[in-house]
Amino acid sequence: MKEHHIINKINKKLKISEEEVKSVIEDAMSSDRNAVLIMASVIDYSITQLIPTWIKMDEDRLKEYGRLTSPNSNGALSGLSVRVDLAYILGAYKKNVKDDIKRILKIRNDFAHLGKVKKLKGYIESDIKHIHIFKNKSLSNLDDEALRKLFIKEIQSFLSAFDGYAVRPIINYKW
Repeated sequence: MKEHHIINKINKKLKISEEEVKSVIEDAMSSDRNAVLIMASVIDYSITQLIPTWIKMDEDRLKEYGRLTSPNSNGALSGLSVRVDLAYILGAYKKNVKDDIKRILKIRNDFAHLGKVKKLKGYIESDIKHIHIFKNKSLSNLDDEALRKLFIKEIQSFLSAFDGYAVRPIINYKW
């Protein structure tokens, strides 16, 4: 019962509908590149939307925060890495969570900026197995689709570690 209350609270806070959740997950499942880019965007969106809930902001401060986080403004908080650090400083999560997010962002940057299409499998040894949520998982036996699905599901669970129950509604996606 408490879980249902939390989900409703976050749905209102982040304005995420069940249809949007389903669409995001389906898009993420279509390729490794989509999985990485979309899940990194979910992390970005979650942190950006939830920072103002962790600190007291009136309407003027919220407008300024919006300006500072806008990718078009080159504001001090427009980079996701800076917002990840800020959320950590505000106590939203522990250092190992911050480090895991940074590792996910490194993978995201490779997928977004390198000219050739990459596979998640290529990141198992160098990055994925070092992310805490994947440490005890058997990854090398998985085919591309199974690894992609695990990556998406684990990042969804990972987001629930945020103080304030960040992005809990996405965890409700029915596989």
